[in-house]
Amino acid sequence: MDCLPKVCEQALADLPEAILKVETGPGHRGQSIWIYKDHFLEFINFLKQREVSLDYLSAFEIEDSLVLSYFVSDRREHEQWVVRRALDLPKTKERTATSSVAPYWPSAILFESEISALFGVSFLRSGTGLKNVNLGLLNEDYHSFPLRKDFHWESNPKRIGRKNSVLDH
Repeated sequence: MDCLPKVCEQALADLPEAILKVETGPGHRGQSIWIYKDHFLEFINFLKQREVSLDYLSAFEIEDSLVLSYFVSDRREHEQWVVRRALDLPKTKERTATSSVAPYWPSAILFESEISALFGVSFLRSGTGLKNVNLGLLNEDYHSFPLRKDFHWESNPKRIGRKNSVLDH
């Protein structure tokens, strides 16, 4: 599949100011759309109105940015693709913040909670009543983010995970 999904072609026509870059390629999920941060929720709302669903969310760090990849599907058209956005990471080891997609896709809460714990991203859901779920990945007093490149494992022994986890043995 080398062409864009139909809903993405429609987004290019209806929301051209939201789209930073389009990448196409062969195979499963070979299509990616990069969205400008100022138009991100507008684009997500556009997808939700067209019954596009979130399959999962992943994150990876590249240079001074954290890339969030939202793997989505249009079940009616049997199409899948990736919506991407980049977040600037602070030079210090502090948290960064961004808007949550959970008001549009409630299943995002678990994915966002995992990324919050491991990468230090606060997903903002003001006025929605939705909260992060504590997945128990880190001790409550833990204030470092183990999947960031600036994390040093040797200076953080046995601090990850709950008590009595496999990491304690």
